Amino acid sequence: MKISAKWMVALLAGSMAFGVMGCKGEPPEPPKDPGVVEVTANGAEISVVSFEIATPDFINATGEASRPVAEQAEVAVLRLKIKNTSDKVLTYGSKHFHDSKRLQLCTDPNPDNGERTDFAAIKFDEATSIHTPNQLIKRVEIKPGDSVTDEYLFEVPVVSDDQKLVLLVPGDIVGAGEKVFRFYVEKPSKAKPTQTYRVNEIASIDGVDVKVTRVVKEYAELAPKTEPKLPLKYAYAYTDKPVMAVYLEITNTSNEARFYMPSHNAAKAGISMRAANLAVKRIQINGEMLGKGQSRNITLNPGDSIKDVYYYEAPANDTPLEFELSGHILGVRGVYRFDLDYKEITLTPPDLEPYKNPDANKPAEGDAAAAEGDAAAAEGDAAAAEGDAAAEGDAAAEGDAAAAEGDAAAAE
Repeated sequence: MKISAKWMVALLAGSMAFGVMGCKGEPPEPPKDPGVVEVTANGAEISVVSFEIATPDFINATGEASRPVAEQAEVAVLRLKIKNTSDKVLTYGSKHFHDSKRLQLCTDPNPDNGERTDFAAIKFDEATSIHTPNQLIKRVEIKPGDSVTDEYLFEVPVVSDDQKLVLLVPGDIVGAGEKVFRFYVEKPSKAKPTQTYRVNEIASIDGVDVKVTRVVKEYAELAPKTEPKLPLKYAYAYTDKPVMAVYLEITNTSNEARFYMPSHNAAKAGISMRAANLAVKRIQINGEMLGKGQSRNITLNPGDSIKDVYYYEAPANDTPLEFELSGHILGVRGVYRFDLDYKEITLTPPDLEPYKNPDANKPAEGDAAAAEGDAAAAEGDAAAAEGDAAAEGDAAAEGDAAAAEGDAAAAE
């Protein structure tokens, strides 16, 4: 998901306006070295897990993938771990959508003049609740011995080799009052590129696997939404133009039920397709039809697996594709990403009135051959039966003749 540079500047300018919790003036105590943990008075252990430059995904409050705008921009993602070392439940509140009492990032003060640089926190409006899938936007209870990891976003810090970065963590986020905990952090490293998957490769989020099995141009066969009592002899209908069909296989490998909501007939389905960085239009089958093989809303119990297919306008030429599914349609948080390839082919239109074909009601050659074979077998059985009967008759006649001879000999 992406943020525009223009929007980011506005966010950063707004961030500069709020308090920086001690980034101005001398801190009360020196920051802890990288990798050192701090423990609050109420038993919350605070540590920095990682700090890297990335282009994270974004989702809204319902878990739906959100692409704020088209342009791409990198951010610095800092992951903070909170562990409860006490014997009581602690409450963690990140304040991701707040303008104060939240994590801050700045440079160590210049020893000559005390000046330092503040790096703005990146946040979105609470009304839209846009955040990364790994950000904890609601208050979380941490049981004794348990821990949580949260993500904080900042503008990418640009510092000289001799400058150090300082992270300021307010104790208020774990109920530890007004004390601010300070950490030196290493300069952010470059994150690995977001992983994408090819045809027949499995993408997994929280125990729900998605695999694209094929991408093909076809006249999509359609079926009535209400399943007929008897199987249809002929195809119910076809799309009037060829479409690009993307076939999926979805498996719930978790130990919890997941609700799959494909939304094939909905205006917004939680999926997107791009070719040459341009959106490809999804084809909706409206009315009383669905694509043959398209899934309805369904609960996937642990171990369940289903197949589904989505339709798009067929590109004019061979082209690489970027296919994304928002995890919310499968009951998980995140984005499934696939790099696919489309091959343009020429198709023969389907027979829309097969029942008018004089050969439509004739048995196929294989059926006719089978019928002839059955008839031949029947004839063979009949001949065998006659042969058995004849054999039995001959044997009986010979027996009677022998008996007659025996009687005659006895009479003599």
